[in-house]
Parts: sequence; structure tokens; C-alpha cells
Amino acid sequence: MIALVQINYSKDHSEVTLPLGILSVGSAIKRAGLEVKLINITEREISKTAEEIIKLKPEFVGISVMTGIQTRHSSELSKKIKEIDRKLPIVWGGIHPSLLPEQCLHEDYIDFVVMGEG
Repeated sequence: MIALVQINYSKDHSEVTLPLGILSVGSAIKRAGLEVKLINITEREISKTAEEIIKLKPEFVGISVMTGIQTRHSSELSKKIKEIDRKLPIVWGGIHPSLLPEQCLHEDYIDFVVMGEG
């Protein structure tokens, strides 16, 4: 099973926007015959979500990341996941890692990046 996450910022009401990136990638994963769990949260749910992800025992966690406040929130979630399970691979995709892949890979809480369209 693969967990795909998008973190929206509650102060700009982006949580009402459909998470098109993880929906698209999740659809491709499902067509490939794998199980996928889509998780669309706000920054207020980071701690709870990290624990829920660990309980799912996914093969890896994919996080859709845009440059800006979402980068900070994605970092927080990634760090919390790694605090609980250091070996669980975390993959960042989206605009931010596509623009700055090397910078992302220098962080010890990011294992892989996907550049371009997932």
C-alpha cells in the first residue's frame, strides 16, 4: 500500500480545493494494481496524520509539495514520520522538489524526489 498526502493551509482555505496531484498519481498507482490511500489534510492534522500513516504500514509515503508554506508543513509531517519510523521511505513530488531537487535531497527526512509530472 502506498500513502499519498497533500497538506493544505487552513488560513487560505485551500482545503476546499481538490488534491488533483495526488488524485492523478493515485489513479495511476491503482491502475497498476497497487493499493493506495489518499490523505488530504490541513496543517492542524499533521501530528495525528503521521501516527495514522505509520499504522497503515505503507511501502512508502508520497507527499505533494508546493513552494511556500506548504513546504514547511510537508517538512513537519516528514520529520514526524521519520521520528516514528526511520526506515519508511518518504518521496516528495510536486513543484517544490521539481524546482529544487538537490536541496530537498539534502534533508535527512526526504529519501526520494519526483521531478516533473508524477
